[in-house]
Amino acid sequence: MTDKLSIQIDNISSNKNTNDTFIETNAFSIKRNKSTFLISTHNFLPIKNNIKFKDEKLKICINSKWNELLILKSENVITDLRLFKKLKLKIPNNGSYAFLKGDKVTIEDKVFANYAFLPNYPHLVYIKIKTNRPSQYLSGTPLSDNTDCLVGIVSFSDENYVYCLPSYYITKTFEKKNNILLPEIDDTITRVNRHYVKNNMIYNPYLGLNIPLSAYLLLEADRQTEVSVIRDNEDVNIFDINFIEYSDPTLIDNSRKLIVRNKYYELSTVSLHLLKKYNPDLSKKVFSQLNNFDNLRGVKFRIKNNEIILR
Repeated sequence: MTDKLSIQIDNISSNKNTNDTFIETNAFSIKRNKSTFLISTHNFLPIKNNIKFKDEKLKICINSKWNELLILKSENVITDLRLFKKLKLKIPNNGSYAFLKGDKVTIEDKVFANYAFLPNYPHLVYIKIKTNRPSQYLSGTPLSDNTDCLVGIVSFSDENYVYCLPSYYITKTFEKKNNILLPEIDDTITRVNRHYVKNNMIYNPYLGLNIPLSAYLLLEADRQTEVSVIRDNEDVNIFDINFIEYSDPTLIDNSRKLIVRNKYYELSTVSLHLLKKYNPDLSKKVFSQLNNFDNLRGVKFRIKNNEIILR
């Protein structure tokens, strides 16, 4: 039984024969409000509206702009994918066992990485999984426990570990606005609701562990929030804070579309991940030149004779 999706993506190759470029990810189904959704990942790549499971074309419901989740729907009932009826929101303890494609694996730890693995973005939480062959698990593979509850979804791997986005992110992707929203506050935050910030970490009761403050605020932007801040050397309470779209001149533009004009690609989360996929060495050259720009908004790059030109 296959669980693979075929996802068409944009490319940055001048070779016309590579215009139809596809990636493979795994997928599974969940039930939510009496509807069935397919869950997979976009890997921060610019996807096109051409996604198939076998011969069934799928509709994009949420192409997340604040994590790597891709939520899809089918016009017909798909019975060939694994269906999860329950999601486990709290992350299991280190040393616990879980399952990837029927293989028993060990939860090693929890780690934190910037959104899209790019500087100055808020953090995401990942479950670090110890397994003998990390590369055998495609992104989109479900992580489950021994009661068949969904614990997480594979995002990426390295030589030794698989890293999974917790299932709580799936719930929040349905619930909150599809954007990176953070509080409209410049002061140092010392408390959020009942939980205090220590060394820039705060307890998240839904995940059941301490996480970076930025990860907490990104996850809980849809909740009514009260914070304490330090202002003029005094603690000040702010009730029902306002969350706004995160914007900063030091940010690489967060986009889910590849934009090209006059052979120049706009520098964005998707263009960088696409460049890294096709030519990792050129993506490193882009990063080495970014220090020359005070404002990254509007920066563009072009590939010519296997070299990078930025402007």
